[in-house]
Amino acid sequence: MVMACLAAWCLAHPIHTTLTNVTFDRTTAQVTAMVRAFSADVDKALARRRGTTVADYARSAIALADQAGRPVPTTWCGSRTEGDVVWLCLRARAPRGTGGMTLNDTLLFEVFDDQVNIVMTEHGSVLFTKGDSPRRLP
Repeated sequence: MVMACLAAWCLAHPIHTTLTNVTFDRTTAQVTAMVRAFSADVDKALARRRGTTVADYARSAIALADQAGRPVPTTWCGSRTEGDVVWLCLRARAPRGTGGMTLNDTLLFEVFDDQVNIVMTEHGSVLFTKGDSPRRLP
């Protein structure tokens, strides 16, 4: 009985989250953001933005700024699906490294009010919830 209730609660209260790993490649001076999201959640976001590609959606939701606060353009480096998860890849030039860069991650905030986006780097992590401002990368 307890297990049935627990299972029913889990179905009624899904977790809305993404996980983004941000890495820096010194040899190419590029930062890569690899986002793990649930495919169904991304599909819901795209349905709300008819005609928008997943690449355009990801690029609009994940924004980088350099040390002076200037936007850093990102390029799409593809996606892949594994079961119910989709991996989205973005890259950007970072000639001065990631120290002092800021990031904003609003992926899926327009779909779920309880969305939580976790961003991890080699130096730490930051959490984004709806309404948060851009944060410095750890």
